[in-house]
Amino acid sequence: MVASSVGFPRPFIYIAALRRTGSTMLSEALTALPHSFIFREPHFSRNKFSLKLGDADRLRPFGVDLDQLREQWLENRTERPILTALQEELLPKLFPPMQQWGVKEIRHKNWRCYYQRFPGMKVILMGRDPRDIYISLFYRQKEGYGRWRGPYNPALVAADLNAEFQRQLEIATTIDCLSVRYEDLCQDSQAFEKIKRFVKCPLQGIGNIGEFLGNGAAGGRREYQLHGKRITTQRVRRWQVETNATLVGEAEQVFELMADYCRYWGYQKIP
Repeated sequence: MVASSVGFPRPFIYIAALRRTGSTMLSEALTALPHSFIFREPHFSRNKFSLKLGDADRLRPFGVDLDQLREQWLENRTERPILTALQEELLPKLFPPMQQWGVKEIRHKNWRCYYQRFPGMKVILMGRDPRDIYISLFYRQKEGYGRWRGPYNPALVAADLNAEFQRQLEIATTIDCLSVRYEDLCQDSQAFEKIKRFVKCPLQGIGNIGEFLGNGAAGGRREYQLHGKRITTQRVRRWQVETNATLVGEAEQVFELMADYCRYWGYQKIP
């Protein structure tokens, strides 16, 4: 395994999430420049670099031209993988004062690429009641800012989630992970403190909740309007208050198709 090329005092964070499980919110909570930063779904392990809106502006004050680096890395990624370039070129520019960094992903096929570069990384697995995942995804598609591709139905959604859940299990059997449910993160005031202890987070309080959502794409801004700069319970057990009976029925089908997932995460038919 390859050790980090810079002496970061805090471990690299890998948030291994499923869709709509609160990973952006957690990324915000663990991000507070200049001390820490979490990239959201950058796809580094796939030798890509998806740059999210506003990230280049956030890092520019620290002498980093992320747009230029991205262009160079993509051009040279055949000879030098992007994860290598990230580790050797970007991280030294940020340290110090950057004490911790990481990524959140919802696709984990190539998770071992992160592990090979950062063998001491801390992994947070994230889950949510699959009924709420289904309903949340449905409304994102309906309102025109979802990223689901192709037909949308219980069987396809359950199959997609189950595939990534199996990869979560693979990670959990390899690395010491912390499993965090969306509901607990929203309702338990100690859940975030437990996360901070696990990843050895340098922050005294909570990071910049709402920064990514409030300054991001349309869908994120709508969520920011709902939650503001707080971790709230407004979307917990959403399926119980949903008035569309057909949609609730489809969400229940997803639940039935994800029995192993529900057992692992502790979701029951009757809460």
